Amino acid sequence: MEATAVSIGKAVLNGALGYAKSKAAEEMALQLGVEDDVSFITDELEMMQSFLMAADEERAQTKVLTTWVKHVRDVSYNVEDNLVDFEIHAGREKPPILGCVPRNMRHRRRIAKEVKKLKAKVEDVSNRNLRYRLIKDGAGGSKPSSVGVEQGGTAGDVTSMFGIDEAWRQALEPKMDLSQLITSAEVDLRVIAVWGTNSDLGKTSEISKVFDDPDVKKKFGCTAWLRLMRPFDQKGFLHSIVRQFYVNSSQVQQPGIAQEETVVGADVLMKMEKMEQIDLVREFCAHVSSNNYLIVIDDLSTIDEWHCIKTYFPDKKNRSRIVVATQKIEIASLCTEQPYQASELKQLSSDQILYVFHKKLLIGIQEDSMAGGDTQKKKNVGTMGFQDMIIELSQLLEKQKCLIVLDDLSSNQEWDSIKDYLAKARRVILTTREKTVAKHCSGDDGNMHCLNGLEDDAAFELFKKKVFKDARSFDLHPGMLDQANLILKKCDGLPLAISTIGGYLANKPKTAMEWRKLNEGLSAELEINPELKMIKTVLMRSYDGLPYGLKSSFLYLSIFPEDHIIQRKRVVRRWIAEGYSREMQHMAAEQVAGKQFDELLDRSMILPLEARTPGSIDSCQLHDLIREICVSKAREDNLVFTLEEGCSLGGVQGAIRHLAISSNWKRDKEVMQRMLDLSHIRSLTVFGEWRSFFICSKMRFVRVLDLEDTVGLRDHHLGRIGELLHLRYLSLRGCRSIFELPDSFANLRQLQTLDIRGTLIWRLPVGVTKLQKLQYLHASGCSYLGLFRDDKFGDDIFRDDIFSTYRHFIPVEYDMRYRRLILQAREMYRSQWLEHHTPCVCCVYALSACNLLRAMGHLVWRPQRLEHHMERTRTHVLEEAVSRHDICNLHCYFTTYDAESHKLYGIKVPRGISKLKALHTLRDINVAWGNAAIQELGELTQLRKLGVVGVIRTNNGKFWPAIAEHNQLRSLSVDFEGSSSPYVESLDDCLGGNLMPPKCLESLKMRGMLIKVTEWVHWLQNLSKLQLQYTQLNQEALEAIGKLPNLVVLRLSWRSILRSKLCFPGPSFPSILVLELSYILELLEFERNATPNLEVLVLQGTVWCNSRLREVSGLEFLTSLKEIRLDSDRAKELVQSKLAEYSNNVTIKML
Repeated sequence: MEATAVSIGKAVLNGALGYAKSKAAEEMALQLGVEDDVSFITDELEMMQSFLMAADEERAQTKVLTTWVKHVRDVSYNVEDNLVDFEIHAGREKPPILGCVPRNMRHRRRIAKEVKKLKAKVEDVSNRNLRYRLIKDGAGGSKPSSVGVEQGGTAGDVTSMFGIDEAWRQALEPKMDLSQLITSAEVDLRVIAVWGTNSDLGKTSEISKVFDDPDVKKKFGCTAWLRLMRPFDQKGFLHSIVRQFYVNSSQVQQPGIAQEETVVGADVLMKMEKMEQIDLVREFCAHVSSNNYLIVIDDLSTIDEWHCIKTYFPDKKNRSRIVVATQKIEIASLCTEQPYQASELKQLSSDQILYVFHKKLLIGIQEDSMAGGDTQKKKNVGTMGFQDMIIELSQLLEKQKCLIVLDDLSSNQEWDSIKDYLAKARRVILTTREKTVAKHCSGDDGNMHCLNGLEDDAAFELFKKKVFKDARSFDLHPGMLDQANLILKKCDGLPLAISTIGGYLANKPKTAMEWRKLNEGLSAELEINPELKMIKTVLMRSYDGLPYGLKSSFLYLSIFPEDHIIQRKRVVRRWIAEGYSREMQHMAAEQVAGKQFDELLDRSMILPLEARTPGSIDSCQLHDLIREICVSKAREDNLVFTLEEGCSLGGVQGAIRHLAISSNWKRDKEVMQRMLDLSHIRSLTVFGEWRSFFICSKMRFVRVLDLEDTVGLRDHHLGRIGELLHLRYLSLRGCRSIFELPDSFANLRQLQTLDIRGTLIWRLPVGVTKLQKLQYLHASGCSYLGLFRDDKFGDDIFRDDIFSTYRHFIPVEYDMRYRRLILQAREMYRSQWLEHHTPCVCCVYALSACNLLRAMGHLVWRPQRLEHHMERTRTHVLEEAVSRHDICNLHCYFTTYDAESHKLYGIKVPRGISKLKALHTLRDINVAWGNAAIQELGELTQLRKLGVVGVIRTNNGKFWPAIAEHNQLRSLSVDFEGSSSPYVESLDDCLGGNLMPPKCLESLKMRGMLIKVTEWVHWLQNLSKLQLQYTQLNQEALEAIGKLPNLVVLRLSWRSILRSKLCFPGPSFPSILVLELSYILELLEFERNATPNLEVLVLQGTVWCNSRLREVSGLEFLTSLKEIRLDSDRAKELVQSKLAEYSNNVTIKML
């Protein structure tokens, strides 16, 4: 808990400090006249940051410090929220009267008072640091383990938390007496290290008892106790030793007179004041050369410090001793002579044990002679020096075939420090949790092996073996089998988890009820059950190894439900909006966030999901057990709270930062608004059904509002969204009954991401041009008109359909015409899906229904007439969530459809869109509304991704010229949908007469007839992805595309090629790795040297066309082919027969 608190505290503080130092905060402070107070706050936060960095490095994390860190975290949240709030209000101020008199003095006075309060809070938290002497204690270094130790644990539990395995504990000697070790008769210089499992408490007193014992002191000519300072000061170190040598030697010679101690100290001080540096060194050398000495080195933290210190103390074979106190077990083991022995010194409490490390008794090793194996020679490793040990190891590795296993390597530096000593080893196997370390050590990807979890059958067998042990037969009835499958799903093939849980259940009743209890309370069991605690301990090592900034990003993922597929782009943009990923020198915020996502993948903290393109990861999931830790840690620190079935509100204290509402929560308004502190909530994520009370006036500081796929959301529910002035990320994706954004949308001046794909929003309000910080704008326009546009349909395409409730309003004659329309569509697209998924309301003739609803809208406000109407129609007029405002928007929508339906594809942007200079992504906009939109596109020079629809001849070929100079543009999508004559006009002619596309394009998607590809495609030398649909290319155009040197992914969809025979000539497509063919295809041929690097071949659409694929030839030329994906059994039989004709390692997957 302490480590998490400090890590999150540092992350939050960095965010607050970063904003306090920003140009925006500086301008706000000057404008409002509070620059001195803001400067003071910034300076105080900087001091807090410095201390937290030092405390984390020294692992100085006492309970008092943890509490203070929480206060720092909370005040940092407040500082950042309020400074941003002040900036927002300052930005909305009108110009001063006559250029000098502010218009809203009352507003300025209020901000000034709030800044004063904020300053007082920061000052108070800073003063607590001094009041409780945290800096001194922190510098002294009380360090707990990386994993907290619970009360009541056994000694074995405690040591296991620090990576001390069972074998280590069994090798421990009985308790040793520190006094005996120090006063032993061995003449050699001995180094004795003391280490504790929890904190500094108790360790100092145990050493002090021995150090101050007169019987011990009289055995040494010189004694000194040194507490190391940071950074290590050699002159100060020497000065302190000599001063103590003088004082302690005087006390030994003249003991017992308290009054004289001050005199002795004064005499020593005067004597040392007169010393030069050379005299100081001479005195030190004289003391350690002529006397045996006892030195205590307190708070040793690095091996570099020890290497420097030990050079001061020669071994004169006079029974001298050095005692080292450290908070790091590795330091304790390294500074002691090798081989060392660890012994228990004292158990202070259930969670605190002191260990002493000292030189082990000499042991011998035996080595089989390579000459005949019949002679043996013993060598004393304990007496070898470091260089002798290196020579001996080199000889062993050279003579014998050695297999060396290095377990749990954590960094590249560790490998670099030892690899030279293992150069002669025949084989070295190392394990690591990080992909980057594996890559660095192996030097070649071919030498890396990713350990996957057990397959389902193997996991089940291991589980049964552990649960039933040696039983030859056992009864596993269906109820137990279901629970076993749930347990194995949570373990996800992890052998440690399966073995541990199986061993635990072996001693429990073999009943489904008992196993169900474990499933339902697994999170708590991992915390409190000693038998299962090891699982959490091992998994926590991966979490503890995360950098502090990455811990917050990881814990943030606990927002998403169990088994939820987390889209990469979604979480990356949310991280940016929350401030977890910020712009760095030479790196944009999106690059930083992408790097964080990749690092979590490399560390196996998240599980990658298979992507369409090999080598790219578009989505991920959390391992169930990792998620339990993630949820637990986030909840402990009040970072994330989820309202879900069975959730406990008792442990919720203070303000919640991120709130998630699960689909299984009962939607209790009183619980949400009265029992939770929502005043500082920064994100709201809703899964399942929407309720109007989810947004309230308390949520002033919300930055992220994620309503993706929310059910029941209507236009009028967004009326208060304009009050969320801090909003940076808004997603309405998949909310199929949203038609319009409210006018108050213009208030969202901080908005960075707007995702309205899958809604029915077809135009943006004029106020969107005021959103100067908007970077990502994703829209799709009419999802109903796009029904027949996509190759993939889902059963939920009409889920949450606002029209389904009102079907009875559609006249019978319209309903019949609607059915004829569906029959025509079915015939045209030959879609088996439409035969079983008939929409319940006719989109085409819904206009009449809207008119009727508008005419009957008075029933909404006259409940007395509702009962009569229900008796007459046997149905409701309006569902509870729909208002007259929603019906008016619906009417407006279909009025446009009735007149110009093609303009509902994509989205209509208002004049002035060119003001949004920060836009990086803009898709999909409909340019069929006029050429003004195309002209304004030319001014958005920072665009990296652009999608347009409705490109028509009346655009006068202005599109290519408008974006030709967009040097940042990397991805472009051009679609004929939205055109009034999509199958007649050539898309080439509509784009521009000069046929000069942007040369920097890396991804291009085109949908529409192309007849001049050969004239312009050669400009796209950087193109790596190409997707075509309805392009009707001939063989010559395909060959021109095949000459692109960097094309990696090619997707040919419906009607992209004129003929049903497709031939890839050789040589062509030299770099292509993925080839997707999704259309009616009868013959597919690959010539020699065509697509030489192709790894994945996808054949889709064979189901739609009743498996018309009759021949596939040339597969033997595809020497790099690894995988073929198919969607029909007939195609599978055909491909398998072809693959059987030659040797290959190709796998077939069914889509």
